[in-house]
Amino acid sequence: MTLKKLRTNEKMKQIMAGYFMMGKQAEVRGWITSGAPVELLYAMDIYPVYPENHGALIGAAKQGPYFSDFAEKKGFSRDLCSYARCDIGRVYAGTSPIGGLPEPTFLFACNNICNTVVKWYQVLSRIFKVPLFVLDTPFVRKELKESYVKYVHDQLYEFVDFLEKVTGRELSDSKLRETILNSIKGVNAYSEVLRMAKHKPSPLTCFDAFINMAPIVCLRGTEYPIHFYSEMKEELEERVKKGEGAVDNEEIRLLWDNIPVWYRLRWFAEFRKKFLSCGRHVHKCLDRLHINGQERHLLEHGRNLHFHLPEHRA
Repeated sequence: MTLKKLRTNEKMKQIMAGYFMMGKQAEVRGWITSGAPVELLYAMDIYPVYPENHGALIGAAKQGPYFSDFAEKKGFSRDLCSYARCDIGRVYAGTSPIGGLPEPTFLFACNNICNTVVKWYQVLSRIFKVPLFVLDTPFVRKELKESYVKYVHDQLYEFVDFLEKVTGRELSDSKLRETILNSIKGVNAYSEVLRMAKHKPSPLTCFDAFINMAPIVCLRGTEYPIHFYSEMKEELEERVKKGEGAVDNEEIRLLWDNIPVWYRLRWFAEFRKKFLSCGRHVHKCLDRLHINGQERHLLEHGRNLHFHLPEHRA
């Protein structure tokens, strides 16, 4: 049993290859965290660079320990987030699986995803000697207060002033509206793709979502995600019409609600193959894979596993 690859996987590779090529030609580059409002950068024709994505790429290439060692030799703790450790390490190494990233004109960190990025980007600011803007978002425990909204609202205007000063460019209201509209359409298209997993059998797995998430992260605000995810949805709809699932004879679904384990994606696929191949010898298979207790009870009740993601909440 193997994972059924989507045709759109190749399209995604072409799109991302073009994205990386854009970086080499861009006049202004902003290194940005994955949860930051990239729409403001695209509205000002600024090329966004994502060190976190680069860290994931390093992990997928199984070179994390190599680049982490460069950071650790500079005094960064092994307990530090591996995304940050890999990225900082590859800066000191001077290379990466794709030859490194184009140097930044400025840095933009938003702590709506984690607090590590603030210190991480402070380190990068000192290394590259470029300005850093940190967008601070308050933690919303219960209700979203008006004071929270105003706090972020005012910072966004400060960030626009920061961008105009650093780049010498002015923000166009019409270009910003166009970019935000593209962002909304792109996020909706991506959400529709993930909702396809509601079908039984599901036409996609979490591996499809992992592999094809790059456009909505790196190119949100452009037309690329809109067209790409519309095409991906069409392919998934073809599978649904044929009654074809991402795995044969789907019986049990395992919900993956976390970031991908980039350096072990192949292991997850091999896990599925080993378990599926056991057939009637499921008990021996579980013994071999060292799975016990409640997890074993769950897996013993189905021979065909399907990993999928929850609906994206953007």
